[in-house]
Amino acid sequence: MVSSCFSKSLADAFHTWYIRPKTHCELHRDRVQHTGPDGHPIVGAHIPQCDEHGHYQPQQCHGSTGHCWCVDDKGQERPGTRTPPGTPHVDCRRPGEVVLFW
Repeated sequence: MVSSCFSKSLADAFHTWYIRPKTHCELHRDRVQHTGPDGHPIVGAHIPQCDEHGHYQPQQCHGSTGHCWCVDDKGQERPGTRTPPGTPHVDCRRPGEVVLFW
């Protein structure tokens, strides 16, 4: 019985120790998702996409309009990278370069 209590306490401590604070992208995403008066996203608002580490995905796409663009590490749109739906996207993995791909 003692070992099961110890194991649970150790598991709880381990889980708590690995919880990290939310990143700028995650906070931004959460804020946009809960901005409506009913706690739901505002229809048509762009919801930032974050990677598994909480950083902005280099390419952001608007779910309603289909436009895509590249962002920097602070989530700011990189000028000249926005593409409308049905056109080639910019390769956002190459900072400073606009490389189109289909």
